[in-house]
Amino acid sequence: MIKLQELLEREDPKLAQDTPKFPMNVSAQISPGGESNTAVPADSLSGLSSLRHLSLLPFERPNYQRIWDLQKSLVQEIADGRHPESIIFCEHERVITCGRRAQASNILNASISQFKIERGGDVTMHNPGQLVIYPLIKLHGGVFRGGLLEYLRACEEVIIGVLKSYGLDAGRYGPTGVWIKRKTANGIAGEVKKIASIGVAVRRWITYHGISLNISNDLSDFDSIRPCDFESSIMTSLAEEGIHKSLFEVESEIYSRFCNILGE
Repeated sequence: MIKLQELLEREDPKLAQDTPKFPMNVSAQISPGGESNTAVPADSLSGLSSLRHLSLLPFERPNYQRIWDLQKSLVQEIADGRHPESIIFCEHERVITCGRRAQASNILNASISQFKIERGGDVTMHNPGQLVIYPLIKLHGGVFRGGLLEYLRACEEVIIGVLKSYGLDAGRYGPTGVWIKRKTANGIAGEVKKIASIGVAVRRWITYHGISLNISNDLSDFDSIRPCDFESSIMTSLAEEGIHKSLFEVESEIYSRFCNILGE
């Protein structure tokens, strides 16, 4: 079994110098209050799954380049049959990513680090307090017979289900991604806000890149961009909607729902 440390060293030895040595086969152990960040072997968890749960939340806030490189390495491993399908959970430093349809005019603060990447979509902001989910899943495995579009809808459905369980009116109320409808004082649906962005790429029929869900991140960072060509005020977060959850709590629920979709 290849280890995260080995993957990082293979990409660039300098990337791994400060990284704690932990195996790929780890998952976050979550206390009822969401405070614990102890790592335990995934195989010791109940409900064993072939979808490998790789949580980086307990260990570090990895820089974007490191996780981008890790995704591409794992895609190769999965395509070659040397590693199971996986899902990475992490958060990033403040960074702007630019998809294949990115418009330069949507970057309003050029002083923030930027990465031009392979995913679809326009400009997106990552920052601390945002949960980033990278499913590395086979599109030709028999689950997503409708191909990439069906996979995108499944990603949306996972996030919608979690948000609805928190009492939010979440749905596909705009372009690709997950949106919520706020309710007015008398219970009537009001303005629509975007809470999760989705942008994926596919290499050798394996998905990578993925989902960013705003949990408790600083929404003022979005003032540095026009997120997917919208005004920054379109964005919201769980905390902004009065829902206070740790990244660990939300991670656990998302992983469980992905396992359900894949029949695990």
